[in-house]
Amino acid sequence: MLREEVLFGQSLYLCVKIGCMIDDLEIERLVKLELKKSDLTHKTEKQVNSYKEELYLMANLMNEDSNESCFEPKVGIFWFNSNDKQLFDVVTEDLQTALAKFPKSNEVTCSKLHKDVWKKELMKALAKKDSASVEIHSKNYMDIPRGRVFYDKNEQKFIIKVGDRIDDFPEAEQVIVDTYELNDSSYELIKDYHWNIGNGWEM
Repeated sequence: MLREEVLFGQSLYLCVKIGCMIDDLEIERLVKLELKKSDLTHKTEKQVNSYKEELYLMANLMNEDSNESCFEPKVGIFWFNSNDKQLFDVVTEDLQTALAKFPKSNEVTCSKLHKDVWKKELMKALAKKDSASVEIHSKNYMDIPRGRVFYDKNEQKFIIKVGDRIDDFPEAEQVIVDTYELNDSSYELIKDYHWNIGNGWEM
């Protein structure tokens, strides 16, 4: 494999990891960029076309691999807005990554805490001078409906834990399932006192 192809593979790998899967136009853009960066002045037209075909083949193969892995079920945390009918400040982590981090735990979730994510979002809002976001994130993180997705290793199913405000947003269950790629997984939604408005400790 040519050195240019290796570098192209690395840049494409980062791209598909960040975006999960890229479309044909983006692949074409990356190939053109890589061809422009490569020293092809001493190559024949046939060699250039062959090189281009190999780059396209590599791009599509890597994209297919990324597409297969990006739909893995996930765990994590979220808040939800019953008025806008949407989740926000969503944090997800692939189940396999979470299992590797917490091999001895039965209930596995991401390592992020609600309070830390909330604080970070406030800092971002202040830096961007986003007044609407600042207004929301200036509140206590426990005063906005929130939840967390766990995986129970004993039961071999996902557990979505939320407070009773979920009743104001009945569509939330499917939104959460879609967001955390749980459509093909066994899961249970549980309303727990800990997740009610004003309650909590760390998560």
